[in-house]
Amino acid sequence: MCKRSSARNTKFLAISAFFVFLNLLPAYGQKHEVGLALGGTYYLGDLNPSRQFALTGFSVGGNYRFNLNSRMALRANLLYGNIAGDDAVVRFNENRNLRFTSQVWEAAALFELNFLPFEAGNAMTPGSPFLMAGIGVVHFNPRTLISFGGETVQVRLPAFQTENIAYSLFTHSLIFGVGMRYNLVGGFILTFEWSMRQTGSDYLDDVSGFYPDLSVLSPDDPRRRLSDPSLINPGENTGLLRGNPNTRDWFSFAGLSLSFRISDTPWWKCP
Repeated sequence: MCKRSSARNTKFLAISAFFVFLNLLPAYGQKHEVGLALGGTYYLGDLNPSRQFALTGFSVGGNYRFNLNSRMALRANLLYGNIAGDDAVVRFNENRNLRFTSQVWEAAALFELNFLPFEAGNAMTPGSPFLMAGIGVVHFNPRTLISFGGETVQVRLPAFQTENIAYSLFTHSLIFGVGMRYNLVGGFILTFEWSMRQTGSDYLDDVSGFYPDLSVLSPDDPRRRLSDPSLINPGENTGLLRGNPNTRDWFSFAGLSLSFRISDTPWWKCP
């Protein structure tokens, strides 16, 4: 009898705990959001030290947000973007005559702090500016165009080691930014943001240190034109600075996202 009673009590407690758990879930359901972001990405580095939004490329991303309370939130973020730099456009060092494009992929974890109380889907909190900060992992792959055999082709710059240095195509990012959130109808939230990323690499643009010694290469070796296509004395700048090895490259995202608050009412509840 004791064993049967104990078993019945255990089942009763387990079932009770399950239903308590189900009833607690709606309280947390309002904390969750999923969204899609669209905007532009641009780069700051050796080919563009300071011009904001120069050569901005298309970017898209997705995010999941967990609202801790009306002031704070945690966010998981995925971002794909395109960045570029061109001495002929930015004209910081036009005679250097370098250019690149790259795709960037980033996975990041962010913390957001609202200036005003904000609850997703609550019309009583229409909007709030916010600050954001976080860390991420970035993959990049700089490329450029070169004339070869009478045709213009796109080549991957890391494969040519234009400064005689092999570097990783993965790096970290330190993220900070500002934004504004608005509650729309039907549980939708519109967010505007502008965020900067300082990466741990100086090679997003394939430029960092010094011109290598090109005298050992044959005259038709493409590395000559990729390493030193200078408008003045091309191929004869061995040992001179090609970039700034004392800084790291940055990239930025500016755009908007539309997110949806996951319903407070779980599927097992009646309307």
